Amino acid sequence: MVRHQLTQRHRFVTQAQQAGFRRLVVALSVLCVLGGLGISSCRKRPFVGSKPVAWPDWTGHAWWNRSVPDWCEYRIQATLDAEKKVVHGHMKLRWTNRSTQPVPYLAFHLYMNAFRDDDSAFMRESGGSFPNGRHMDRHHWGGIDLSKVRVDGRERRPVVAGCPNPPCKGMLSRDETVMRIDLDQPVPPGGQSLVEMDFTTRLPRVFARTGYEGRFYMVAQWYPSIGVWQQGKWNCHAFHAASEFFAEFGRYDVTIDLPAGWVVGATGIRKAVEQESKPAKGRQVVRFEADRVHDFAFATGPNLRETSITIHHRIGAGTVRLRLVSARRLFAPARGQLRLTARALGLLEAMFGSYPYDELTVVVPPVKAEAASGMEYPTLFVTSVSPPGLLSWLGVLLDEQTTVHELTHQYFQGILASNEAEEAWLDEGFTTYVTGLLMDRMFGADRSVLRFGPLALGYFPQSRLVYLYKPGWDPIRQSSWRYADIESYGTITYYKSTCLLRSLQGLIGQDAMRRILRLYVARFAFRHPTTDDFLAVVRDVAGSQVASLLREALDTSGTLDYRVASIRNPSTIEGKREKRTRRPSEVLIQRVGSLRWPVDVLVRFDDGAVIRKTWDGKKRWVRYRFSRKSRIAEVQLDPDRKLWLDLDFLNDGLTAQVHRAGAHRVGTWYGLTLQWLMGAVGF
Repeated sequence: MVRHQLTQRHRFVTQAQQAGFRRLVVALSVLCVLGGLGISSCRKRPFVGSKPVAWPDWTGHAWWNRSVPDWCEYRIQATLDAEKKVVHGHMKLRWTNRSTQPVPYLAFHLYMNAFRDDDSAFMRESGGSFPNGRHMDRHHWGGIDLSKVRVDGRERRPVVAGCPNPPCKGMLSRDETVMRIDLDQPVPPGGQSLVEMDFTTRLPRVFARTGYEGRFYMVAQWYPSIGVWQQGKWNCHAFHAASEFFAEFGRYDVTIDLPAGWVVGATGIRKAVEQESKPAKGRQVVRFEADRVHDFAFATGPNLRETSITIHHRIGAGTVRLRLVSARRLFAPARGQLRLTARALGLLEAMFGSYPYDELTVVVPPVKAEAASGMEYPTLFVTSVSPPGLLSWLGVLLDEQTTVHELTHQYFQGILASNEAEEAWLDEGFTTYVTGLLMDRMFGADRSVLRFGPLALGYFPQSRLVYLYKPGWDPIRQSSWRYADIESYGTITYYKSTCLLRSLQGLIGQDAMRRILRLYVARFAFRHPTTDDFLAVVRDVAGSQVASLLREALDTSGTLDYRVASIRNPSTIEGKREKRTRRPSEVLIQRVGSLRWPVDVLVRFDDGAVIRKTWDGKKRWVRYRFSRKSRIAEVQLDPDRKLWLDLDFLNDGLTAQVHRAGAHRVGTWYGLTLQWLMGAVGF
């Protein structure tokens, strides 16, 4: 999800820093001007930008035709009461135990209870505010109430499970986002349990990607959702402020009764309504079916317009219908986002394989409901379109980033369905990285974020700028509630992960990286992969040494930084023609960070000769000696800019002769300017 980077699309990002980005996007232009003038290169060499990535056609296995065992079969009848802002629902869930262990009880998420009151884990951790700047309207709380629960024909009384995870251990009874239903007999392997529930969901004024604004409704996380049974226990965490969702694959058959004339966009494909579902006067009934999905959401309202286009699969036969549901006032620019979706989906299919669903819905909410944007659901995502203004005039591709990011989530989350609560980087990190590849491919690597005349900024330099905010506060691989704060979660999960994957690409090459990504998707589509699963793919393609480097970067809060410490050339005899002594020239390289990745070293001599070496980085420093007639002119680390995790590009280069006073003055001025820039953008 995202209203993306420096802002971002997605939650922390998509939405997280929009305000600062919009206020001071001009500051980015200042940075671009500085880079363009070469001010930062008085003593250090500027880095070389990346080139656009090209991909050959898909040659992998047809994983998109894979049969997926249904753990869950949902049948929901819902009625939207637009006056009271509630959804009344009756749900039948047939749950099948496809494990080898008996299941003693059932566990469900009640996500909407995060917005019931100030005692939920979500509200306590967030303080009632969301990274997009929106605050919870405490006059319009949400929540979900169950009026009847039956399991296999017998009434049951659910028990609130509370929140056993840090940081909410002291309020176990106050959080109501998880419940359990005890059973008379465990569900045996291969056995089934039929659960029936009547529920009423109160929608909050739009906040944290769900709710209403005026007569627009984004109805998400609105029904009791069963957890995931794996490794002999339920994976069903409370809803934390810095976490998202995890659910099991299944089938959905959802009927919605709502006001007549309202446009509806939903997960799945619209189907004919059964005869018994006849609407009352002034009402309509719509029905949607979806298979091999793990969630269901819908958007509706009277002031929406829709259109659609059909595209052919990039891989194999068949088509995909792309449907746009947009606020009327944004419909014209929203159609551009639909065309962008078609183009980007073709690139995603070329990278990973065919999109496995027949339809994909793109929702553009009204401007006042922007808090609903930057979020993905199976076969549906919510993007945004900014009204004409400073951003569009400056050529900032913010809406494009949001659209491409949310679309990419259809693969990294929709299809793979990794655990967003426990290993969020598998979702957000991969999505942000692949979004960068797509944006660079479509708009150019040097201008895929900002393109204002001669001023330009690429996606990966932007991602690295955000990563530098809190690069070493937390490990990448850990549960979302264990991060120091929401800023560390966003920085590490989205941007350090992106820079890590970009560095992995630089280390092993584009071809090997493509094979890793393809194999990862093909092997684990519809199977809830973990970080260990991804590391196994890396080991199979690139070897155990690369996998070990990656594991250390994921499991520690370590950082990567190398510097050219010094250059020493032989002295000359004054007053006479320069003479060469027998002492060799020396270069001293230091590892400043804790991560030990190989780094390329380029040494340029004053006669034009160039020597390249690769240092494994295992020790704290290395000294290179060269016995040549010519002197060392300059040294550049990572000259091809492979290691995007590097904290400081400015210490990667050193020249043998510099005007130190001038360099110090200009370097200090540039550092202060950069510090001001990052503070201004909201970091």
